[in-house]
This record gives sequence, C-alpha cells and structure tokens, in this order.
Amino acid sequence: MDVIFNIGFTLACLAGAIWFLSAAARDWKARPPKPAPVAKAPESAPVSGHPNGATGEMARALGWSLGIAVLLGTLAIVVIAVTDPRKTTAEQAALLKAQRRCPPIVSVPTRPIGYPADDVLGVRAAMTWTDAEETLKCVSEDYEMKAVRGQETITVAFFGSPGQERAAGVWQEKFYDVGEGPARQSVEGELVAHYGTPHETRDPAVSQRVLTWSYDPDGKPLRVKPREGTASYLLDMAGYMATGFKVAACVKNAKVDPAETPTWDGRCGLTIRAELDNAMGDQRRLARWRIVVLDQQALARYATPLRAVAAPAAQK
Repeated sequence: MDVIFNIGFTLACLAGAIWFLSAAARDWKARPPKPAPVAKAPESAPVSGHPNGATGEMARALGWSLGIAVLLGTLAIVVIAVTDPRKTTAEQAALLKAQRRCPPIVSVPTRPIGYPADDVLGVRAAMTWTDAEETLKCVSEDYEMKAVRGQETITVAFFGSPGQERAAGVWQEKFYDVGEGPARQSVEGELVAHYGTPHETRDPAVSQRVLTWSYDPDGKPLRVKPREGTASYLLDMAGYMATGFKVAACVKNAKVDPAETPTWDGRCGLTIRAELDNAMGDQRRLARWRIVVLDQQALARYATPLRAVAAPAAQK
C-alpha cells in the first residue's frame, strides 16, 4: 500500500507541475511585443506591458514560481524514494533473507555423529558472535543479539578477548499470556525429541517440572542407570549411586537464569537443564519454560584465563 501511495502521489505532483508550467508557457507566448518608446502618458491613462494589465504579469510570475517549485519538490521526493536506504521492515527482511545463506557457514566443525544435541536454535558452544547471529537470523530476521522475538529471549554468553569471543552457554526463555500457553506434554515432547531422553526428571513443586541432561567432557552420559537382572547389577548400581554427587554438582552450575553469575567445573561437559512452569489454575498448560545449554569444559577453557588476568588487577 505504501508503494502504491508513493507512486500515486508522485504522479499527482508531476501532473500539477506540468499544468502550472504549461499555463505559464502559454501566458508567456501571449505576451505583446515590447512597445516602442513613446511620450509619457497622462497620469489618467497608465500603460501596461500585458493585455491583462499588472494582474496578468503577476499571474505569469506566480505560474512559473509554482510550477518550478512543484517540479523541484517532486524531483526531490523521487530521488529520496529511490535512494533512501531506509525501507520498511518487511522490505528489509525480504532483502536480507534473499541474500542470507542458510544454514550459514560457521567457524566450528559439524557436531560429530552420535554426539548429543548441544545447541539452542542452532547456536552451539565455541561459535563466534557472527556465527551465532547468522544462525539465529536463519531462524527469524526478528532476532538480534541479544536475541528477542516477541515473548521469547535467546541469550548467549561469550568469553575471550575482543574480536575473538566464543560462545560457551546458551539460554532460551519463553513465556505466554494467561490461557495461551501450550500443553506441557507438547513442549516436553519437543525437548525430548531434540535433546534425547532426560537423564533425570524431577517435579520439585506441583507447578514445575525439571529435566536434566549431564555429560562428561567426551560427550558420554555421566551416569547410566544399570539394568536389573545383569550379573554386575549390584556393582554397577554402587557406581551409579557414587556418581550422583558429581552429577548433582554439574547440574547445579547450569542455572536457567542468564543473569546469575555463571559457574562451571572443568570435570563436567555438556549440561542441559530445562524448567517447565505450569499455568496457574491449569496444570496441563505452561506459563513459561526455560532452558540452558552449558558447555562447562568450554567455560573453563575460555573463562579461566580471563580470571587469571583479572585477578592481579582486582588486587591493586
């Protein structure tokens, strides 16, 4: 609609300019030849150079002035409309989307076959700022860094020297208006489909469900519950129980609120924690869900050197 309006307005301005200039040109052609010098006429008989007197001279001048002004104004509007880089949001999104390559070429290798899902909307640990931004833009042009789209927020923690930053943690949060949240089972099913069966599922409150995935630095689950009936079941169960302390320590570092100070343990690998909050009055639907995908080994690798550099400065 804006394009049609602009075209119509421009044509109207051009038509007005042509009309004013045509009228002024006709008036100019109709002017009488310049009279020869004559004796001064009596005061009662003024002489005019235009058949319509002084009023005609003013009309001609006004016609030329208006015509030129409208013409120049129209030209300015056309130039601005053609060269102005500011376009509508939809036009910009369409142009950028047509030029964007999806999926983008990023600086991190493809996730190895069999390695657990370690991304949020494609953003993974060790990605650069550009990697993360281009990846999110392939999901939606609405995303910016910090990425916000409506009631959804994506937060990426970067560590490293300026220009060499790498992602180590990714957070996603989405909340819903009262009565508009999806079914909890639907969201939980989507998480399981992407990240696999949770290693632990808890319901710390009637209105909340917590899912966690815990891996060692090699991408293997920190612990797997042994199957009953095997010959080594008792021994395996003892090891399973013993690793519970390590799992708890790793999961504790995965905070779903990105505003909290990040903590990590280099002995832990990929840690994922999701919290699903039910809507008040309807336990089947969600009011909000949050998830953090944290590569604790990457955090230790990127952030520990920064802490070592910052520590002496803080002591001064």
